[in-house]
Amino acid sequence: MLKKLSTVSIFIIAVVLIVGQLPALAGNTLDVTGKVKDVDLDEKSIVVGTEDGDKVFYIEKNSQIKQGGKNKKLKDISIGMVVEIKYQKSGDDNIVEVINIT
Repeated sequence: MLKKLSTVSIFIIAVVLIVGQLPALAGNTLDVTGKVKDVDLDEKSIVVGTEDGDKVFYIEKNSQIKQGGKNKKLKDISIGMVVEIKYQKSGDDNIVEVINIT
């Protein structure tokens, strides 16, 4: 009986620990609006001036760039453009989900 109770307790603790980690595993989408300060086609990144200072955003294969509902490419983004970015944190990096050129 004690062994069965111990197994159930371990299972409950494991479930509680896993459920507590779900928000971190799911990722939280953040958004920011700002003016493009730099575009690096080799690094596939842009620097955007925000209210919190300059931030670097990295474009990956699943990232989308849009303007007026049309798909665009990183090379279509110019310094001085205003962009709205939806992104996720990955360690210290900001990974782009969607960039909307306004």
